[in-house]
Amino acid sequence: MKVNELPLEQLKEAPWNPNQMDEAMLEKLRDSLTRFGLVQNLVVRPVEENSYEVLSGNQRLQVLRELQRSPVPCVVVELADAHARLLGQALNRIAGSD
Repeated sequence: MKVNELPLEQLKEAPWNPNQMDEAMLEKLRDSLTRFGLVQNLVVRPVEENSYEVLSGNQRLQVLRELQRSPVPCVVVELADAHARLLGQALNRIAGSD
């Protein structure tokens, strides 16, 4: 596991992530990221050359794109599909709905 600064263009949401935020929660997240910056790194895994799937932090990624904040500090883990989903689910339970 290592932390890398990755450009927004290389990050994509996990299609299997069911977590969503309503507009009010996204606005709170937007305000927090604007005021305090990113205080919790995204967790990603490489899926293709120069492309990473976000396992934890899909809503943060959405807001970071809106704010055009790049690069993004990401914890990079090497996991197969099944383990990636398990880790994503576990991290999302801990963090709430992000």
